[in-house]
Amino acid sequence: VLAVDAGPVAPVAAVQLQRAWAHGARIDNLPGVHRAGLGPVLGPGGYHSAVTAEELAPPARGRRRRWEEVPIPLRAEVAARLGAEVTAATSVATGFSPGVAVRLTLQDGRRVFAKAVARDWNRDTLALHRREAEITAALPPAAPAARLLLSVSRAGWTVLVLEHVPGRPPRLPWQPKELALVLAAVDGLSKLLTPSPVSAAPASELVGFADGFKRLRQRREAAGDPLDDIDPWAVRNLERLELLEASWSGSVRGDTLCHFDLRQDNILIQGSRVTFVDWAQALVGPAWLDLACLLPSVAAQGGPAPWTIFGSHPLGRSVSEEVLAPVVAAMAGYFLLRQSLPPPAGMPTVRAFQRALGLPTLAWLRHICD
Repeated sequence: VLAVDAGPVAPVAAVQLQRAWAHGARIDNLPGVHRAGLGPVLGPGGYHSAVTAEELAPPARGRRRRWEEVPIPLRAEVAARLGAEVTAATSVATGFSPGVAVRLTLQDGRRVFAKAVARDWNRDTLALHRREAEITAALPPAAPAARLLLSVSRAGWTVLVLEHVPGRPPRLPWQPKELALVLAAVDGLSKLLTPSPVSAAPASELVGFADGFKRLRQRREAAGDPLDDIDPWAVRNLERLELLEASWSGSVRGDTLCHFDLRQDNILIQGSRVTFVDWAQALVGPAWLDLACLLPSVAAQGGPAPWTIFGSHPLGRSVSEEVLAPVVAAMAGYFLLRQSLPPPAGMPTVRAFQRALGLPTLAWLRHICD
């Protein structure tokens, strides 16, 4: 298994984190936590709770399809290239991709993971699967990812087969010990992938991401929309937040390969080892970008507020608020804009998930701005 080992420090920090978090206490000065770069952190009901129990994000779920829906010639090619017939296919429920995501058992006893999508199901997902194949195939052997075994793209279909990674996603709501492991692994991930070993697009050139507040302002002005579904603080500060998100490009220059889609359902834990999956969104940016992207989803799924972790984590402690603010603004605008849009084909729950992530992201932005 290609994975980052969180090492001996994180479990020590996690024990102290767990004790304090369980009582909703501040843990600014716990030595084990600071050695792992995890403090200060607040527990449930602490001073900086980002969401309430009612606002917890729903599970990441897409509309999964069956392995048997993949055309017979493609399934036959997969079996031939693997050198064994498929005897069982077990669907994996987590994740938003509207397609096939299955653990395959082969006739010789091996297990692999396969994902497949048709253009007719979702064109964007088809392109993402093909991009994932390119990125995963180019990752170095030490990278914390499942190794790509094969990919097939033809007739409007893409099928990926990757090694089976033992483990499970972190438990929800987030548990202190597992959060400590993941935060330590994110630090290790950035070190492994700096400079980027893969040719990927720079984050500074990302199109259609850092314009959420701009589009909300345009919606208000063009259609007279009062934006009643948007937080009143954000509505009052639309122009200011639009200027902030417009500075995204200047904040995200760097030479680290970033996963750019880190969240609970794209992480697997086995013991003290952490593996990151689904690399389709990978791009090149600053070493701290994955940490910033991960933390709102942690908060939305029962973990601490983002700002209680970012500034004390090894990747975030040297990042100024002037550099961080445009990134948090871009993320907040992205979620707030999309929460009210129709869901993409085959992804019925993604808007509710984005709405839930928007709450702690906007709270983080307000914490920075106010």
